[in-house]
Amino acid sequence: MHIVTKPTHLLAFIIVGFISGTGVSESRTLYVERWGQNTLDCGSKSSPCELISHALLQRAKRNDRIVVGPGTYLDNISVDLNNEGEPLSGVKIESVGGRNVTIIDAVQNDLPVFDIRQPNVRLGKKGKGFSVTGATSSSGIEFADTVADRGRVEGLSLIHI
Repeated sequence: MHIVTKPTHLLAFIIVGFISGTGVSESRTLYVERWGQNTLDCGSKSSPCELISHALLQRAKRNDRIVVGPGTYLDNISVDLNNEGEPLSGVKIESVGGRNVTIIDAVQNDLPVFDIRQPNVRLGKKGKGFSVTGATSSSGIEFADTVADRGRVEGLSLIHI
């Protein structure tokens, strides 16, 4: 009698190895502070970026978390592609101290303060949101039509001027 065994454990190993190597990147935490500097290597706790838009464009990758310190930031923020052309889907942007002490004021009043162009972006969370002001021609936060149902906004105050 001849018994034939199937190498199912080897197949499972190959499948798991293939799935784990499909380019799913680990998320990182990048820091933004009023006293930071917008350099090519900013984003650490000891050397934060000065603006959210700079951290997103120059430093962020998919699924990264941006932690913003207290203060008023003059910025218009587009969550779309980084400078390498990679989509910034899944990015989370939150404040340290909440909306009472973290204010994003539009530099260009005719543009939204936050322009969300990628899916699964989380903007703020309970106790870690922002006050958004200065956008005169929009609500301050805009979602592209293709991502409107997949983003998450929490803990924000919209202040119209």
